[in-house]
Amino acid sequence: MITYNCAGDDAAEDEIDDCTIWQGVVYALKDGADAEFLPRNDEPAAAAILLPDFVSMLDSYDFGEVKPAEPLNWDVFRFKACTPEE
Repeated sequence: MITYNCAGDDAAEDEIDDCTIWQGVVYALKDGADAEFLPRNDEPAAAAILLPDFVSMLDSYDFGEVKPAEPLNWDVFRFKACTPEE
């Protein structure tokens, strides 16, 4: 679930529905275009993830004045780098 401007941890269910941008299954993509569920904590990370229909949900969500001028054109996010936690 991806939300935007929710009231916080004490938000009611209808408030969460109003601020939810996308909700669905996140798939791990492997070489060869195989889609699987995300790996467990002790398994190697996926090279990319797929958020089905994510872009169309972003385009239809009312962000008000902060909505990006250019529409997004991807649902796949590729791993680039990892920074250690401080």
